[in-house]
Amino acid sequence: MRSGEIYRNRYLSVQAELCEHRIAVLAFRVTEGEAFVLDASRMAQAGVMKGAWLGSLEKLFHQGALEGSPISYPLELGDRVEECREPDAGALYRRIVKRELPASIGYLTDVGYSPENLDRLTGLLSGVTLLVCECAFLAADQRKARLSRHLCTTDLNLILDRLRPRYLLPMHFSKSYQGVGSAALFEEIEPPPGVTVLRIPDRLTPRPIMASEVVKPEEI
Repeated sequence: MRSGEIYRNRYLSVQAELCEHRIAVLAFRVTEGEAFVLDASRMAQAGVMKGAWLGSLEKLFHQGALEGSPISYPLELGDRVEECREPDAGALYRRIVKRELPASIGYLTDVGYSPENLDRLTGLLSGVTLLVCECAFLAADQRKARLSRHLCTTDLNLILDRLRPRYLLPMHFSKSYQGVGSAALFEEIEPPPGVTVLRIPDRLTPRPIMASEVVKPEEI
């Protein structure tokens, strides 16, 4: 296993960081690739008018061929419009692009709490859009969390304060809480300002089917 970028294409990149769970484990960050987004106000300020030519600009963007490619576009000059020839579509795009932080997903589970792990996670997951993170134990069961090298709600609150994701989806609750639900776990999560906690319905594993409940073909 290794840290750093482990995969990339034009749509996304995947980074990983080695953490400790008595054995080496990986935490992941998936970051969306740059999207073709234009800023209407910057276009208006530059006099660049909308039109069918934007389809050609977007095509060059997705082909990775913006830099050095010529493109024609309508330029508003006072009360008249002129056809302008830009020798470098990349330079034009940078003048009118809308700057946005790319969306990202962090995935963290089967990890023990420690200052060393927290430092590694800070470098990987700070400011992530959505953090999908284990929260195995209640604060009262911190000792169980330490013995099993999992996170309790106290640990998660410290991680949230450091990472400041936009959204948190807690998961991987301890099976010791089955039957009582996850409400108590959610009550102990204290997100800092700007962090929204998401919740999915509890799912209980159905009991095994008994042999006496199996219908034989000849009985149908």
